This record gives sequence, C-alpha cells and structure tokens, in this order.
Amino acid sequence: MHVLLLGATGMLGTAFAFKFAEKGLPFTPLGHRDLRIESADSVAAAFAAHPADVVVNCTGIVSINPCEDDPEHCTAVNALGALYVSRQAAARGMTMVQFSSHAVFDGQKEGFYTEDDVPRPQSVYAVSKYACEVYAALCPSHYVLRVPAMFGPRRNDSLGFVDKMLAFMEQGRELRVADDKIDSPTYSLDVAETAIGLLSDKAPYGLYHAANDGCVSYYDFIDAVREMTGLQATLHRAKDADFPSRVPKPLRTAMRSVKLPALRGWREALADYLQSRGRQAGQSR
Repeated sequence: MHVLLLGATGMLGTAFAFKFAEKGLPFTPLGHRDLRIESADSVAAAFAAHPADVVVNCTGIVSINPCEDDPEHCTAVNALGALYVSRQAAARGMTMVQFSSHAVFDGQKEGFYTEDDVPRPQSVYAVSKYACEVYAALCPSHYVLRVPAMFGPRRNDSLGFVDKMLAFMEQGRELRVADDKIDSPTYSLDVAETAIGLLSDKAPYGLYHAANDGCVSYYDFIDAVREMTGLQATLHRAKDADFPSRVPKPLRTAMRSVKLPALRGWREALADYLQSRGRQAGQSR
C-alpha cells in the first residue's frame, strides 16, 4: 500500500507522516507548496505525478472566523478540494480518506454525537465540512472520519489550542477559558492510528467518528494541562460567548463512535502528548 498524503505539514498530516514512518508504510507527503487543493488542475497533476493506492486528504481551513470572512476560499479549499481529490481517486481506483469535523452538529445534544446523528451545520465552516463528506462519497472506496478538537505536533508554524495555552502559561499569563464548551479533545496520532487501522483491516467504507474517550469542558481540559505540566498559571472561568465569533459556535460537541471500539481516554492521550512534547523540547536544547 502506497499512500499519497495531502496536507502533510499540518497537525493531522504530521501525525500520519509519523505513523507511516513508524510502521514502515511507503508514502508521498505533499504540503501547500506542492499542491493547490483548490485547483482541479493542480490536484490532477499531483495524482498523475505521484501514483498511489490510497490518498489521505488532511488539507483544510479549520478556523470558523476566517471561513466566515472569506466563504469562497473556505468552500474552495474544504469542499471543492475534497471533490477534486474524490474524482481523481475514483478515476484511478484508489481508496480515499477524508476528514470532517464535529462542527457539522449544532451542539444542542446533551450526550455524545455518534455516526447516527443528523448533521445541522450552523456556519460557513460547518457547511464546508459537511460538503466534503458528501463529495468524498463520490469515490466508491472512501472513509470519512469526523474528528473533534485535536492536539498534537505539527511541522508548520501554526500553533494548536493546547500549544497556545502552554505558551501563555509559560509566559505567566492569566487565562480565561470557557467552562460551558464541552468536547472530546483528541490526540492527532490516535486519529491517524484509527484511520490506518481502517485501511489495514479493510473495514467497510463509510463514515466513522474518531475521538478519544470521554468529554470535558475546555476549562477543565486546560486545568488538566496545567496539572500535568506543573506550570504555575492562573485560570479563570469564562463563557464561550465571551470570546468574539462571527457566528454562534456549537457548545456541546462531545463525540464517540458506535462503529468502532472506544479509543483510550483523553487524559491518557493528553499525558502522552505532553510527555512527548517535553522529550522533544529536551532534545532540541
């Protein structure tokens, strides 16, 4: 199995690159300098130049406000990009792995969202992610994985939520974190492992949820980060509405799968990430 990995420098792409290398699986990584996902011609050229059996599409704009500010660009990258990838994969008899988001739900459910729940996207970003699910299904051999907010390493210059909070705590800044926003924070390496398992096991094609087990408020999650790192930072409880957004954001988006065995809990996954981050920091000194 040879894999064409798109979006190789982001959080998910970095996780896949690590897991592929760990498992000795051949892959071709392409970043945004190598591929313009919003261009059908650029996507076609990439597929022609890099034959593979599987394509893993980790490209995407993941922030709500930028998508509201430029809906055309958001649609071109998140939705039409998936369409172009799906068409190329289908024409070549490849398997496609596409990623969607918990944002396709409206956040009104008290419990966990599963694959059986009906999406109700409430923003440009959410609509673009739901569209990517539909477009991916145009490839007969496809896996769509919905994921919650993630943490993990990345090879580009962007910082994820956990890393931003860690940087702020290291600077001694006081933090305000929403205690009414509930999620299932998930380690990107666990998502990559889940997707590779679906491919290796030749699992039935279709839609899956991939999330570390459990749910937690953003406040309690960052409090756990503080506890595990031993950083002396002051946290203040806030409400999600205190943080400006172009559109209302779903408040309760905890996820789990009814198709797959439960992944390890978010606390264990977070501890693993923080330990690996500490080791990397020590090696770079």
